[in-house]
Amino acid sequence: MRIKDSVIVSAISVTLSAAVLMSGCTSAAAKRIEGDYKAEYDSTYIIENIFEEQAYDVKAEGVIITPYRLSLSDGQFTIEMDVDGYRESFESYLDKNMDKITSAMVISYGFGDDEESKEEFISYTTFNDFDEFTNYMRNDFLASMGFDSMTPQTKTGKYTVSGKQIKFIQDDYEFTGKVNGDGTITVEGADVSPLEFKLDK
Repeated sequence: MRIKDSVIVSAISVTLSAAVLMSGCTSAAAKRIEGDYKAEYDSTYIIENIFEEQAYDVKAEGVIITPYRLSLSDGQFTIEMDVDGYRESFESYLDKNMDKITSAMVISYGFGDDEESKEEFISYTTFNDFDEFTNYMRNDFLASMGFDSMTPQTKTGKYTVSGKQIKFIQDDYEFTGKVNGDGTITVEGADVSPLEFKLDK
């Protein structure tokens, strides 16, 4: 073998070794963050937009949370929305605020907020009393959200880690995130973002 050829072979060998080492580091980094994570996304704006569109002046309490789950294992990821958790949070929000919501609706129709005004309002409807109207509207809000046909919007694929950056790779789509080093991962570019995932210990 000529000296020139030997130099080329050595250079290739060094390059391959470096690639293997870098691959090993990435794999180790990915291994370190393996586990199950949870995130909560504030979805209250969805119903607040409805109030605004209908001109309902509702001073509601609490928030509507959409839970998400992230699983990292052997270089594979799964992110999905917890539909049942979302529905439970939505129902809890309604149960806490339905009296305020229906009162705001009645006021928007030109009636007062006192019991006499509510009774007058009911007299113009087919409902027997205001409680029946309130329960009807609660169920109507739930039905309008389409929970029964809602899917978890599961995303699966491979993930790689380089420094603090994590990349999620699907067949036709990629999105990124940041490994914060405190048991949390911030994900950008999923269904909603950012999602702040915390390790589910």
